[in-house]
Amino acid sequence: MVDNIWIISGLFAACSISVIAFLMALRAITRLRQLSLAVYDLDWSTLADLTVDVQKLKKQVQRYRNIENGEQHQASNKLIQDLEKQYYSKTNGTIKTMTGG
Repeated sequence: MVDNIWIISGLFAACSISVIAFLMALRAITRLRQLSLAVYDLDWSTLADLTVDVQKLKKQVQRYRNIENGEQHQASNKLIQDLEKQYYSKTNGTIKTMTGG
């Protein structure tokens, strides 16, 4: 009797999995049908032009961001140079070296 329980439970699991797979396939078919109906009247040449325009805009934005980052880097370098000048002007240009021994 114990052997029959394992066989029955195995058959039940196989049938359950096959029903679930069939339902998932039906869902995929309905989603593909909805997609095909949605893109049926789509003007593909206009969509291709829009895609190219979006790519050009992305390149322009990236270029402007790089320019802005470069300007910020230059500003921070100028600030560091100004601070160095202030420090050296306060020490009157004399730099003391420490010798240890």
